[in-house]
Amino acid sequence: MVSLSSPDDQMTGVPPHVLHSSPSDRQINQLALRLGPEWEPLVLSLGLFQTDVYRCKANHPHNVQSQVVEALVRWRQRFGKEATFQSLNRGLQAVGVDPSVLQHMLE
Repeated sequence: MVSLSSPDDQMTGVPPHVLHSSPSDRQINQLALRLGPEWEPLVLSLGLFQTDVYRCKANHPHNVQSQVVEALVRWRQRFGKEATFQSLNRGLQAVGVDPSVLQHMLE
């Protein structure tokens, strides 16, 4: 049998039902506190468009955390059940961010 998940999809100590769930507003805020300029390539790797990034920046020109929160909420709204911790983990790895930042979201 072939497994569709790779070891990179696993988050140490996180139950599968959490991996396949979407982050809450509070958890998105927790992540936004820990991301810097890498938030843009992250949300692009998650499937948002450059126009989404532009809108988030225009809506919150002086608050990077609010830009990140809006972008991640857009991602969650657009992708629904596919906007999971597992896909977020993959996106973080794709842009070179230590995925341990997700552990802080779950505390």
